[in-house]
Amino acid sequence: MMATMDSSAVNVSLPTIARLYQASLNDVEWVIVSYLLTMAALLLPFGRLGDQWGRKKLFRVGMVFFTVSSIFCALSLSVPQLVVSRIIQGIGGAIFISITPAILVDSFPTSERGKAIGLMGTIVSTGLMVGAPLGGFLTHYLSWRWIFLINIPIGILGYFLAGMNLPKDPVSDKKIRFDFPGALSIVLASSTFLFALNKISTWGMDSVWTLGLFCVSFLLFIQFLKIEHKNPLGVLDLNLFRRPLILGGSFSLLFHFMALFILYFLTPFYLTEVLHLKPHEVGLTLMFFSIGFAMVTPISGWLSDKVGSRILSPVGLSLLAILYFGASTLNERSQGWHVSLLLMLVGACGGLFQAPNNSALLGAVQRPHLGTVSSIIATMRTFGIMMGVAFGTLLFSLYVQLTNGLGKHFTPQEVPAHLFVGGYHFALLCAAAIACIAVFFSLYRVRPEF
Repeated sequence: MMATMDSSAVNVSLPTIARLYQASLNDVEWVIVSYLLTMAALLLPFGRLGDQWGRKKLFRVGMVFFTVSSIFCALSLSVPQLVVSRIIQGIGGAIFISITPAILVDSFPTSERGKAIGLMGTIVSTGLMVGAPLGGFLTHYLSWRWIFLINIPIGILGYFLAGMNLPKDPVSDKKIRFDFPGALSIVLASSTFLFALNKISTWGMDSVWTLGLFCVSFLLFIQFLKIEHKNPLGVLDLNLFRRPLILGGSFSLLFHFMALFILYFLTPFYLTEVLHLKPHEVGLTLMFFSIGFAMVTPISGWLSDKVGSRILSPVGLSLLAILYFGASTLNERSQGWHVSLLLMLVGACGGLFQAPNNSALLGAVQRPHLGTVSSIIATMRTFGIMMGVAFGTLLFSLYVQLTNGLGKHFTPQEVPAHLFVGGYHFALLCAAAIACIAVFFSLYRVRPEF
């Protein structure tokens, strides 16, 4: 809950941080991307480490990292300093986010797995629900720095509660084997890919630097696959992806979050720069996404225990594609409640997809592999969010540059309202297309095993 609350609150404060430091959209996106990139690169290694070393011990280490790094974030005096602090915070987030689903599912019987996933979805959505208005309130009345300061008492409490309530790790005399080559290769591959994607609007797609970084990222990813193929104790068991359920469920999750965060990242800027809402009003508006998610996720989790996920997940994604297309009709004259209603429906349809999909993924493996699959889910989610933020920024920036000829470095407040809306529309139409790809993968996972 602390991680999702923090992410939601930071997202609301981004327009204020951009104004304070006169930062462009490309610069300020790294406040989110640096955190997510660190998590995405480390989720698989930490998920594997949790299976070997012990989930309770690793969870508490993650709480310490996250809490201490929040102090660094609050004390940052520039966007680059904040980005570095967020990288440290991402290490802590990766540790406990990678193993939380496994801890939760391991505590419930198989017949109630969907209920457990629904419960986790409710906790996640509660964090998002509280984070958005809280972030807006703190940014408007105090300072954006308080978004990070409130993590300190929560983190301390979480550390001691985990010590008292989580089950003891089983005693094992097996030697811990950590796949450092595989972990390093996926870290470097992820970093170079996201950095290249971020720089397209500045360097251009035909730049030697852009193409070079994409090539390096591709080669590093191939190297990662070679390492994991030869190492049965690597950070990722590639044999899992031979199963359509794992492959389709994982990639539908990736593209779902990619489409979602094109909308979720750009909407606070739309509300601030076009509709001229205050930070606390932006937070309250974004809260409706979490309300819709919280309402539907427990129900869809319960339904997945009864009827399975084959119908629920594709239907949820199909409705999301329609909603993203509908969101592209928002303009300068739209009211805050229009956006609130739209976000609540997006949250509800996301809940209809996520709980059944994640329940099916975790139910596809034996308990010793729960940590690995849990980290796969978290990795796909985090990569989807990162790519959504990166592609949202890229699509919006390219539209503005090509339509109005603004320079490569511009701040959101410099974009006229009608031009901002045009870029927002273009990005959301692309999000609708990406959601359709997610529908394809969700349908693919019902194929017979091979």
